[in-house]
Parts: sequence; structure tokens; C-alpha cells
Amino acid sequence: MVQALTDPPSPAVTTPHRALDWADGVMAIFVMVWVSEAFVRLGLDTFFTATVYAYFVPRFLFSAGWLVPQILRIWPMLVYPALCTVSVAWSLVPQLSLVAAIQLWFTLCLGVFLGYRFRLSGLAALVMVGLGLTIVLSAMNLGGTWPPAFGPDGGFQGIYTNKNALGQRCALVILTALLFLSAQQAGSARVGWIVLVIAVAAVLVLSQSVTAGLLSVMAVGLFAALRLRGASMLAALIAGGTLALIGVVFLWIYDVALVEDGLAALGKTPTLTGRTMLWQIALERARDYPLLGVGYMAPWSAPEFAQEIAVINSLYGGTVAAFHNVFLEALVMLGPLGVLAMVLLIATSAVALWRHPVGALRDWGLILFGLLVASALLGSSLYRPHELTLLMVVAFAAAAPGASGAAPPAARSGGTTDRPARARR
Repeated sequence: MVQALTDPPSPAVTTPHRALDWADGVMAIFVMVWVSEAFVRLGLDTFFTATVYAYFVPRFLFSAGWLVPQILRIWPMLVYPALCTVSVAWSLVPQLSLVAAIQLWFTLCLGVFLGYRFRLSGLAALVMVGLGLTIVLSAMNLGGTWPPAFGPDGGFQGIYTNKNALGQRCALVILTALLFLSAQQAGSARVGWIVLVIAVAAVLVLSQSVTAGLLSVMAVGLFAALRLRGASMLAALIAGGTLALIGVVFLWIYDVALVEDGLAALGKTPTLTGRTMLWQIALERARDYPLLGVGYMAPWSAPEFAQEIAVINSLYGGTVAAFHNVFLEALVMLGPLGVLAMVLLIATSAVALWRHPVGALRDWGLILFGLLVASALLGSSLYRPHELTLLMVVAFAAAAPGASGAAPPAARSGGTTDRPARARR
């Protein structure tokens, strides 16, 4: 499936035992399902979390010979988790901040492991299989097998907790499917990918996630424009057709007028579904704690804000526990240094992807990276542990060989220890 999407020759991680290769691959797919948060509503999140930790904590120890150098290689990303850890000293909820910081370090190590272990081509396959599986299960829930299949506003949420989560995952899978479509040579294989793109686009439309729909349209359009530079004209045509299909269906189903309802199409209300109100609250709270913030993951749990949180929940629902902007989250939690640390984290990944050799994988990585960051500017991701956006952003930094430099020295500390080796040509 990824023969035409292989990464350029670079230091790669191999293992002396094929069984361990298979185990890493299966668990990597398991991780993608876990961080997608698809099974939270079904009560399986604790099982997924325990399984991931049980496998990867010893795996990190066995792989320390190459994992530690790779973590240090992306050292600007370490500023954010380090600051989150130090914030325990002044956090309004120190125990919560400490536990969340430990989970954050684990997520960062997991991202580096997956990125360096599987590279960009492998990450694309993990997104396709892992997130694709959750979308298939969501589609199977159209009949209400695992209620509720639809949210209170009528949007289809599948097995996810809300329509926006499903919509974002659909957008990622559509973009990744187009990547694989652009690499296909056989006609039957192309038809299969085309059918898959249309099917996932249909689920996206059913979700009624306008934000995810618009981001998907922009991502597909940009990928098509970039691919026009190459020889894969069919991929560009399919991408353009998908863009037009999604756009037309959204305009038709939701009766969006180009002028009168333009703002509503972006956020459904002049306040972007309450986001601007939350942003104002975040700025006010940041002014009350201007230097160091209130501590990592403390803004929505500190007793000092209990009354204010109750009012917010009464206005926007009991599930609101974020300011829906990654930089405002960092500002409230960690002060101006937190914003700087988040900028360093994002910039490190962006630079690594930009240095990747020009091609379909680079285009896919940059666009998917942009889609994830854009989602974080309007949602509750990138700053939290155990979640998809943060994992992918870190994995991109570790995966892009343009920033990898020389291979670390071979590491041997047991029969199952990974050892760096030259990628097979």
C-alpha cells in the first residue's frame, strides 16, 4: 500500500525479532485508536490506557539506546513538558498538575517512538488504519447500535462523544486516503481509494461538523494544488471533486446563504458557538495570574473557579472544560512562558516537516500538520496529554528525516533492544 510512498534513505530503526516488529505495529494501531478518544463514551478508555502503558513503558526502557537521543534531538519541544512539570510548584491543584505532567512526558516519548520507528510513510498508514477503524465503527452505529448515535443538535457522532471529534477524524482520513490514491498505479486500486474517500466524506457530511468540513475542504484543495506539480493528475481531479462535493452538500443540506449565513457557516453563531465568550474569560483569568499562570491543567479543576465553571457549564453544557484555543490554554496555565513553549513545540515540528524532501509525503505531512494546528486554535487539543493532535505533532518532528541528522550509535542492552540501521534501499 505504501510502496510509492517510501521515505528517503535515512537512519531507521529495526529490531532483531520479527515478532517484536509485529507487536510494535499492532500496538501502534492500538495507540491511534486510543488517542482518537473514540471509545471514551463506551467506557473502554481505562482499558486502552492501561494496555498502552503496560506495553510501551517497558518498550521505552528497552529502546532507550536510540529513543533518548531522538528525544534530545527535538529539545525545543521539551520546554513545554518541562514547564508543565515545574508548574506543580505553584499550581492551584498540584496533585492534578503532577499526574498530568507525567502523562504529558509519556505522550511525548510515545510520539517520538512512533515517529522515528515508522517515519512519515508509516504514520500515514497508522492514521489510515487506526482512525479509519473508528470511522467504520461509527458508520456501523448509524442504526443506533451504541446509543446515542446522534448528538442533541442532530449531528451524527458515531461512537464518539461529539460530532466535531468524528468530523475532524474524517478530515484526517480523507486527506490520508488521497495521499495513498496519488501513489496508486493499478486501476482497481484507484477505484477502491476513490470509493473510500467518498464514503468517509459522506460520514463527514452526516456529522454536521461545519468546522471540520471547512478545514477538510481547504486541506483537500491545497493537497490537490500541490500535487498538480507532479504527475498524479488523477489524484488532483479526485481531490478537486471531493472538495466540490463536500462544499455543495454543506451548502444544500444546511441552506447556507453566501452573505447572510456566512458567519453562521463558520461557527453557527456570532460568538463562534460560544468560543469568543470563553476566550474573553481566559484573558480575564490570565490578567489575574499574569506571570506563571494557575498551573498545568488546573484552570478547570481549581476550587477557586468552581462558581465560575458552574456558570459556564450552565450556559454551554457540562462537557465544556477548555477555552478552545491552545495558546489561551497555555497562557492561563503557564503564563507568557507557556505560550512561548507552545510556539517552540509547534515550530519544531513545522521546521522538521519543511526540511523533508519535496514529494507527496511532505505535502501530506505539512497539510495534516496545519489541519491539526488549526483545529487546536478552535478546540481543546495540543496542550493535553493522551490526545491525537499532540501525539501527531511530536511524531512529525521525530519522523521527518530532513532534521534527523546522523544516526545515533548502535544500542544494545538485551536481546529485544532496538538497534539503528540503514534503511533498506
